[in-house]
Amino acid sequence: KEAILKATTNLPSHSVDRSVAHHNMRDFQTELRKILVSLIEVAQKLLALNPDAVELFKKANAMLDEDEDDRVDEIALRQLTEMGFPESRAIKALRLSHMSVTQAMEWLIEHADDPTVDAPMPGHVPVESAAEEAGLAVPQAVNGASSAEELKDELTEIFKKIRRKREFR
Repeated sequence: KEAILKATTNLPSHSVDRSVAHHNMRDFQTELRKILVSLIEVAQKLLALNPDAVELFKKANAMLDEDEDDRVDEIALRQLTEMGFPESRAIKALRLSHMSVTQAMEWLIEHADDPTVDAPMPGHVPVESAAEEAGLAVPQAVNGASSAEELKDELTEIFKKIRRKREFR
């Protein structure tokens, strides 16, 4: 850092027009999206010949369906579990407190003796059962499609769903 400062001390400073830089960033984002969509389309065409492609796109679709609320801040979770709170309760507390460690800790202390504290939150499926459902659903779909044409059609439909979801985010 010091070497850069020494090398650039005699150079005249130019003011940067922030509005132009911001406009260029928007153009960059637009172009980047176009490039990424093109790459996804090419990948879809290449994967259409792969028998495991349906499974891959189903997993991608499931990832897009995943709610942001289902994600838990790993650092906050680690802090609470290091304090001695059970992981399942810490996850529930973090979700209820919008990932605030302090508020989650207060909630855990307040509800330490509550018999219903281990009941799953409405709308949230325990991680183990969600994984089992996802694991069972994919093989059935792959076995259900008998011909290569059906696989390709199913793959195309899944890809279209994924694309629509990404456009509205």
